[in-house]
Amino acid sequence: MTSPTPVPGTIPEASALARQLQSSPRAARWILPALAAAFRGTEESTVDPRSRVLLLLRVASIERSPYWRLQWEHAASALGVDGDQVTLVTTDDWETTPAFSDRERAAILWGDRVARRLAQRDKAAFDQVSAAFEPAEVVELTMVAALAAMAVRITNALRVSPEPPTGLAPAREPVSDAGLAEWTRHMFDTDLPERDGAGR
Repeated sequence: MTSPTPVPGTIPEASALARQLQSSPRAARWILPALAAAFRGTEESTVDPRSRVLLLLRVASIERSPYWRLQWEHAASALGVDGDQVTLVTTDDWETTPAFSDRERAAILWGDRVARRLAQRDKAAFDQVSAAFEPAEVVELTMVAALAAMAVRITNALRVSPEPPTGLAPAREPVSDAGLAEWTRHMFDTDLPERDGAGR
């Protein structure tokens, strides 16, 4: 497996998650960049990192994911979310506490509803997130929450143990489009032999 120059926002190939996914490198080659873009944010994203990480923490709490909760708690701390706020996200007190802005509370709410599969039926929640975020941001938050729920099911099912931060988490600097594309081209290259009839 090649080792390209590390790209901020992408996962180290030596991580426990990457090692688990090496047995299916073609699937890993599309899923890991998608997670990097969703969890770290891209150059085009206008969703602020704090709202993004609070949404992710709520999904991890609902889905009971020790792996991702550890990843995103580290990121939250780096973004100025204190321990009390992290704890609040895991309870129902986030709905009324003044510890969060209206925008942050709307992000947590939307993460909660997507994780619980209630987003389609809860018009009040949709109205609240739509009032706090632009339409494109609502779409992005929805994709982030949905991909987070999928990532939780992968790590839970494969019994991936919690590990130090891998980079798949919100940060002040998004993953660059050029860096993400380069990482995608090189990831697991030695595990991806050329196939007859490639491109068909």
